[in-house]
Amino acid sequence: MRSLTVAALLLFLSCSSGDMPVSRHEPDRASPEIGVATMSGGETVKIRGYTGDPEVNRQMKLIDLEIIDCYRQNVHNIGIKSFSLNFSFYIDRTGRPTDIYYRVQDRILNDLGECISNDIRTLSFRPGSPREISSYRLNFIPLKERQEEKSPRTEMIKSLSDMDKFRECYEEELRKSPGIGGKFTLRFMVSEYGDAENIEIIFNTFNAPDVPLCVVKKLAETRFPPGETDDIVEVNFTFTSSAPMKRRRTMDIDL
Repeated sequence: MRSLTVAALLLFLSCSSGDMPVSRHEPDRASPEIGVATMSGGETVKIRGYTGDPEVNRQMKLIDLEIIDCYRQNVHNIGIKSFSLNFSFYIDRTGRPTDIYYRVQDRILNDLGECISNDIRTLSFRPGSPREISSYRLNFIPLKERQEEKSPRTEMIKSLSDMDKFRECYEEELRKSPGIGGKFTLRFMVSEYGDAENIEIIFNTFNAPDVPLCVVKKLAETRFPPGETDDIVEVNFTFTSSAPMKRRRTMDIDL
């Protein structure tokens, strides 16, 4: 989108100097794309602008980020839905936009319309004879919600308690001492390179100390996928196991 903005700026300078742009830029001049607004929850809304005046199309792209920001400021009132805003204004002899009006489908869009109107006032058009822009339409079109990408590191952390090598610590001790059970929690850091560091036992009710110590050792040897960023992740890993219940024989006697 920024490359389109730069292209639009170059075209505007060319027109101002009296040189007509070459024909290969025509598709860019008529392009309706403004950009995509992305919210923190992952929802995205495409914004497209339409008018019959190529210069207006180019100039509106220079405030693409401002238009997107206006939407983000008002989306909590508007909601994620399709709607349109229609603007009309005059361009005076000096190239400044005046008498900016907007038409909305719902009064809830008024703040958005006012915000974008203020940004339109900052534009400079080609000076010359005054002219009217009778309609510039902005369409806001929700896109499909982005699918959350599953991080290999996150998936591995979630599956820690199900990993065979940690359960083996308990099962091996269970063979030696039938009936053991309990719960313990480990806290550790995962470095950006995938190493488990600063492992400590912060809670333990296990009546067999060799079990949590075995898990600590195996955890220290575990390599996690490298992080997508340089962030270090803190993890609390809880292992719980109930002692097997002893069988109780029963005998029914009819008297």
